[in-house]
Amino acid sequence: LDLEHYQACIAQAECEDPQPTAYPSSPIQTVTTSDFAERAPAAFAYLQTRSFTNDFMNGLLAWMDVNQADGEIGSIHFLNEFEDTWTAWVSDDVAANIKGALASL
Repeated sequence: LDLEHYQACIAQAECEDPQPTAYPSSPIQTVTTSDFAERAPAAFAYLQTRSFTNDFMNGLLAWMDVNQADGEIGSIHFLNEFEDTWTAWVSDDVAANIKGALASL
C-alpha cells in the first residue's frame, strides 16, 4: 500500500492519476462489557484468546469470494482447514465437540 498516494489521490474525489492500491489495514477489535464477562466467562475467555492477522482474514475472505461461500460455508471451511489455529483458542473438550459436530455434517 502506498499510503501517501492513497491519502493524496485515491481518497480524494478529484484524483486525476489513480494508481493501483489497496485499502489501508484497519485494526479489528472485539468489544464486550463487564456484564458479559461475568455472565459468560467461557465465551469471554474465548474472545480473549481468538486472534488472527489481516493477511489470514484476507485469505479466508478471498477463498469465500472465489467459492461463492457465505459465512456458514466459510466457517466450516475455516474449522476444517485451520484446525491448528482455532484449537489453540478453545479447551480440549470444546475442540472435541467441534470436531464431532464437523464430522456429522
